[in-house]
Amino acid sequence: MHIHFDGDLLVYRAGFAAEKQQWLVRDPAGDLEATYTTKREATHTVDDLGNGYYVEKGERLVEPVENALHNVKRLVDTALENLGATEEDMTMYLSGSTNYREGVATIKVYKGNRDASHKPVHGPAIREYMKRHYTTLVSEDEEADDLVGYSHYNMWVHDDQSSIICTVDKDLDMIPGLHYNFVKDHSYYVDEYSADRWFYLQLLMGDSTDNIPGIPQVGPAKASKLLEGLNSIDDMYQVCREAYMDAYDDGLAALIENARLLWIRRQPNEWWVPPWEEDLDAAE
Repeated sequence: MHIHFDGDLLVYRAGFAAEKQQWLVRDPAGDLEATYTTKREATHTVDDLGNGYYVEKGERLVEPVENALHNVKRLVDTALENLGATEEDMTMYLSGSTNYREGVATIKVYKGNRDASHKPVHGPAIREYMKRHYTTLVSEDEEADDLVGYSHYNMWVHDDQSSIICTVDKDLDMIPGLHYNFVKDHSYYVDEYSADRWFYLQLLMGDSTDNIPGIPQVGPAKASKLLEGLNSIDDMYQVCREAYMDAYDDGLAALIENARLLWIRRQPNEWWVPPWEEDLDAAE
């Protein structure tokens, strides 16, 4: 069995585990009262003190780079051991500097809500470590998720037990087959219907993490209700289509844009197209 490891998430998890954000509690005059490593503790202290005390973000305490690299090795080794695999069975995937989705997004800037400075200090060193120590593929004009998606999918169609996606990112649940959450040590199988349904659920809900809007006031519960009992792609698409036509002035264009932002590729260079060909013609 081949392991397709989501390296992007590993960079963040291993990197942030080697640093801690300080949170400062200051008195009404601005003098330092106390220092904490979690915002929750600092906020509780301010709630107790009251009378003008406030929380301020302090410095990030960064451990030596060796600690971050050790975190990578530990996480990878543990995942491989739990899966009964070796490094020879694994490919690591990292995102490159370009992404076609940035040119697709017009409603909102793709990932425009993210703090560009909120990255692990040792992130670049971790990426170089991965490239030196593991078989690593870096995406070009797409995301690591896309590389993971179609690399795994093209093995899955020939043998549904031949490969597994190793990640904690639920977005990849739109790719059928075996999945492994390397943080929770949890393996599960996503069938083709469930993979397609997860995509259409996201199309209704949007993805706030990536700044992709869905249908206003539609969250997980309402989206599930809207797709309840539907067994075909055509039926799920029709529900999403009607919702977009009601919510947006140019509903078809908005639907296709968001779908292309959300869709994780199952084939190289794939563009998502609606199941009703006439809708693509109408939107263009």
